Amino acid sequence: MCKFLTFCLFILLLPLNNFAAEKAGDLFDEQGLIINVIKAYGGKETIIKNSSILAKGKIRTFMMNDEGTYVRYFMRDRKLRVETSYRRGEEIRILNGSTGWRGKVKTTGADIVKEVTGHRLISMVYQYKQLDLPHGFLNRDYTIRMTGKEELDGAGVAVLELTDKEGPPMTVSIDLKKFYIRKVVGHFKIGEKETALAAKFDDFRIIENMPFPFLVTNYAGGYKIGETLLEEYAVNPKLEDSLFSP
Repeated sequence: MCKFLTFCLFILLLPLNNFAAEKAGDLFDEQGLIINVIKAYGGKETIIKNSSILAKGKIRTFMMNDEGTYVRYFMRDRKLRVETSYRRGEEIRILNGSTGWRGKVKTTGADIVKEVTGHRLISMVYQYKQLDLPHGFLNRDYTIRMTGKEELDGAGVAVLELTDKEGPPMTVSIDLKKFYIRKVVGHFKIGEKETALAAKFDDFRIIENMPFPFLVTNYAGGYKIGETLLEEYAVNPKLEDSLFSP
C-alpha cells in the first residue's frame, strides 16, 4: 500500500515538477531577464564599481580595406574617447556629457577637432550607451520591452527594445544560456531615411569578475563594415579629465 501511494504521488508530482522547472528556466519577461544579466556581469556591486575602462586593440575596416590600432577610454558619467589610427589616417572622437567632438589628428600631434551636433553627436551617445550596458539597466535609464526570441550565430537570444527621451532607440540581444549581451543595435533617422548601427560581441573573457568581449563586429544598415580585436582591458584605471576635452 505504501509503495502504491508513493508511486501515485510520483506520477502526480512529476508534471508539476517539470512545469516548475520550465517556468524557472523560462525567464522570458523583462524583469527576469535583466536580473540574470546583472548576475552574469558580476552583480550590482561589480557593475557599479567598474566605472572606468581602458581598452586597446586592432581595428579593421572592410569598406576602406584598411587596418590600424584602436584605443578607447570610457568613464562614467558619460565620458568617452575613441582613437583610431589607420594606415591612411587617424581619427579621434570625444564625448563629454551632452557635447561631442570629432576630427583628425596630425602626425605632429596637433588636433584638428571640431564640435559635432545632430546625428554625429547621437552616434557617439549611442556608442557610450551601448558600452554602459548593463549599468543602464541598473540605473533604470530606459523603458524596456521584450520583443521576442531569435537566433544569433546558431544560439537562442532574447531581444529587448530600449527607449528613452533622448534616443536613439536600441534593441539588445541577450544570450539565453550565459545571459551575456551579444548584440546592440541603434536605430537612427537621418532626414527622411532610417538606418541602423550595430555591434556584435564575441570571445568573452572574465576580468575583475565581469565578462568583456575581445571581438566586436560592427554593422551599418545591415552590412558588416569592420571589426575590432581587443588585446587588453584595464578596469578602473585613473583617467584624467583632460582626456575628455578637445
